[in-house]
Amino acid sequence: MQQVHRRYVEDLARALPIEAGRPRDVRSILKDAAQGLLDKGLPTLRSFRVTGPKDDRWVAEFVRGAAPRWRDAASRRAGGATSPELDELVERMIRESGGADDRVWWAQCVARLGRGPVERALGILREACAAGPVRNRAALLTKLLKDIAREGGVALR
Repeated sequence: MQQVHRRYVEDLARALPIEAGRPRDVRSILKDAAQGLLDKGLPTLRSFRVTGPKDDRWVAEFVRGAAPRWRDAASRRAGGATSPELDELVERMIRESGGADDRVWWAQCVARLGRGPVERALGILREACAAGPVRNRAALLTKLLKDIAREGGVALR
């Protein structure tokens, strides 16, 4: 596993999101958040610092502490969710897509992607349905899940 993780501060600010009027305020907010995690004793974070600017860009550097320990491989792949939670998510996918015949596929997507990306896909599906008629909800949900998996570098077959 990667020991040192570096990201541009402005990229982190967009991803988290951190909204501030000035770049130095963004750095300050990010430093305070990381220091709060360190103060609470988060075992997976050993240290944090902001360096720069290099090429007019500030870099946030996180050093990993203890490797995270997972209860089992399925829990790790699903973002720490338990089996009943995953089953409930599969049932929601079936209800919202109308694809009861695709239960095995939905379960594979949940197991490989986890709760967050699946919730994102379901949200996009709901927005599309609210915007107008969707001819095949299951097909649209599959496309959304495959796009999200591709973004995250996860293989879905």
